[in-house]
Amino acid sequence: MDIYGCLLCSVLLSFCIHFLLSTLKFKKKRLPPGPIGLPILGSLLKIGNRPHESLAKLAKTYGPLMTVKFGMLNVVVASSADMAKEILQKNDQAFIGRPTPESVAVGKFKDMSLVWSSGLNPHWKKVRKICNIQLFTNQRWTHCKN
Repeated sequence: MDIYGCLLCSVLLSFCIHFLLSTLKFKKKRLPPGPIGLPILGSLLKIGNRPHESLAKLAKTYGPLMTVKFGMLNVVVASSADMAKEILQKNDQAFIGRPTPESVAVGKFKDMSLVWSSGLNPHWKKVRKICNIQLFTNQRWTHCKN
């Protein structure tokens, strides 16, 4: 029984060391500031049941552009309209090849979504043009505000 206990302890110790070294990489990623997350869970406990309110509170602390860890995934959150416009309008070419999350890629939602479709296919270009002409006009926005 002693040998199995030592083996189990050494396996657990090596797993912990590997996990710590992989999360505390020596290269610092160039990401916006954000809350420090727990191992494995990330910042999920800080988000809670009402994520829009939690992210608004975090934006007051970390600014309109922040990094939040959802589990092991780093997510960059733009919490203001100006920051979203800066990211999506001025740097749109940088986001064309972004990976699609597995939760989106499961069904046919990916094929019909403007957000997750590739910017290189003709369907995406037509839908984007329709949205710009019909939906994203000043008249529509003022109508929605009132």
